[in-house]
Amino acid sequence: AQAATITTSTDQVTLDKEQTTFTVELRLQEDDPFSAAEFGIDLPSGMKLTGVEYLDEALRTTGQTPVVTRENRTYFGFYAGSNAFQGSYQVARLTFTYTGEEDTQFALGHSKIVTLTEDGSVGDTSSAPFTVSVIRSDDSSGGGGSSGGGSSSGGGTDIGDGEVPLDPGVFVDLDGH
Repeated sequence: AQAATITTSTDQVTLDKEQTTFTVELRLQEDDPFSAAEFGIDLPSGMKLTGVEYLDEALRTTGQTPVVTRENRTYFGFYAGSNAFQGSYQVARLTFTYTGEEDTQFALGHSKIVTLTEDGSVGDTSSAPFTVSVIRSDDSSGGGGSSGGGSSSGGGTDIGDGEVPLDPGVFVDLDGH
């Protein structure tokens, strides 16, 4: 099911030929109560998610999963022990580095919004994917989209092929909650 809506602050970022860092903000809309959200961003060669700064106060004060990368997909998310979230959230400011010289893009390749049901089971939904184009400009003047700086929390951890981040078993301690 796709009941949640995950969007970005822009669908295109323009970098000058020497610029390597840029930011994009991530938003989430979910009308039903939920307890967790997981995001998986597909990154091209030469691009890395170097920071996730949670923007909404409700998300800064809750549990946050580590940033992990597996097979060119970088995962991150937030969670609570109950269906504490509902509505619209300015989720995070994502900081990326891109060292490539060609135009490229990154995309939401995975999303999971987790809802705890009254009988203790877990239901989930996802969002339609988004794509953000990254355009290399021939000059040094920069361009559209967000760029540079900003604070960030967490870089990332590469994990091995045998490890799967945040599989459904991650919420094993929720019995009786």
